Amino acid sequence: MTLGMRRFQDAINNPWIHGLASALTLISTAWLAATYSFGLGKPIYPWIAFSVFVIIWVVATVYSIRIRQENRCFRSMCHQMHTINHTYRDALAQTFKEVSRETNKKLAKTKAQELEKEVVTSVCQRLAKIYSLLLHCDCMVTAKLIVQDGEKLFCQTLARSESCCSRDNFSKKLFAVKTGENTAFDTALVYQSTGFSHFHSSDLNKLKDYANERQNWKKHYVSALVVPIRYVDLRKIGQPNCSDDLGFLCVDTLTPNRLKNDWHLALLSGFADQLYNFMSLMRGKYRLWESGTADAS
Repeated sequence: MTLGMRRFQDAINNPWIHGLASALTLISTAWLAATYSFGLGKPIYPWIAFSVFVIIWVVATVYSIRIRQENRCFRSMCHQMHTINHTYRDALAQTFKEVSRETNKKLAKTKAQELEKEVVTSVCQRLAKIYSLLLHCDCMVTAKLIVQDGEKLFCQTLARSESCCSRDNFSKKLFAVKTGENTAFDTALVYQSTGFSHFHSSDLNKLKDYANERQNWKKHYVSALVVPIRYVDLRKIGQPNCSDDLGFLCVDTLTPNRLKNDWHLALLSGFADQLYNFMSLMRGKYRLWESGTADAS
């Protein structure tokens, strides 16, 4: 989709355009009828106005059919969101009722890690369906995990919406964070006090200073939206340890000018917050108290 087509669709989707087109069509119809009724000569100009406004009205009406299709997509999206939360619930119940009873702590941790990856993969698959429905094009959703090697930070793929993905054939598995080598990750980690921390581009080919360690990235995506999976302690803003960054949640597509940084971003950020809570519970980061410090009373 070209940028011009996207702007045209946005304009047609505006309710004021629908109202104006309908009003002008009625006015031009009345003008044309009055010209014939009162014998005001050849109705050339009324016919021209009538034809133009009817065309606008028809275009707006046809596009309204697209809006109804999107409404059906939203209804379908609700089912996908229910399935995602259902998956979280079952995984947490299984972990805290079964895995936590395992006497072998190493085995329990391994089971929890396997279950976490399985659930995150399911979430990515469901999100890919949601965004594909909303954008009317194929989308990929990926969850990235931030890992530390010495003093350096990297991120690696935790789960994708597509299994056996050709992207994973790329020899490089770790991508640098906070070094300038991967613009999307570095930008997404920048704290935004008035909105959602994120990286967005409707067409990556138009970014002059875009950096990506994946050398063949253009074969896989040209538009991307990336948000961090993290918690920010507002009391510590400005300090190095103000946030706990687990990773990134990314959605991308080969179709340009579809992803937007408005409600598309809000939706992805909401799911990233859910992922942070789920992963923190699975990893034992959330506790009411440390072992042995509970009040005996």
